[in-house]
Amino acid sequence: MTAGTVVLVRHGVTDWNAVRRFQGHADIPLNDLGREQAAAMAGAVTRALAPTRIVSSDLARARETAEILAGACGLNVAVDARLREIDVGEWEGLTLADVGDQVPGMADGLDAGDDFRWSATGETANEATVRVVAAIRDHVDRAPTDDVVAVVGHGAVLRNAVVRLLGLDAPLGILSVMTNCGWAVMRPTSAYWRLVAYNCAATAATFSGGASSKFHDSTNPSTAV
Repeated sequence: MTAGTVVLVRHGVTDWNAVRRFQGHADIPLNDLGREQAAAMAGAVTRALAPTRIVSSDLARARETAEILAGACGLNVAVDARLREIDVGEWEGLTLADVGDQVPGMADGLDAGDDFRWSATGETANEATVRVVAAIRDHVDRAPTDDVVAVVGHGAVLRNAVVRLLGLDAPLGILSVMTNCGWAVMRPTSAYWRLVAYNCAATAATFSGGASSKFHDSTNPSTAV
């Protein structure tokens, strides 16, 4: 069995996102704007894609986003800690500027998806991507072919997972990080995974029940993980 459609959703914005502070495995909650984003995303994704299963990282910012989506779909949320963001180790709580002062050129490497180690005690991008891709594949492979599986997680690892699920031997930075509560749509086949849409985002009209989504290519100010 393999699900017919996979929706990868980044969590809503947090106070740490807003100031470009590295979160990693820190359990930071959504802020009020993040909850509004999640509600708008939930309405748009439910109308357009009608998820039948939802799985989430166990970190609060992803889990709450998933629960808001689940409320719109009438579903429960399965939690999988393998979907956590990259472990940034001792960078946790520092801003992008703080780390940039310590590690010159780090910001460019972050944007490019370079496979550096995120501090001496953290993961590399590839280490984190391997566990996230394995988690996604496990949940998708167990689902019936007509299922729509929504996976709610984190910016860097979901971007990286899309690149690897497509089978691309390319720098992870070939794609931008999705905006907060942005989503991608993929369709697995027996031979490969197809990318149908990337970095979709609910429009302002969604708040009043209008148009559901648009392609949103963002140089996102909330890229710190």
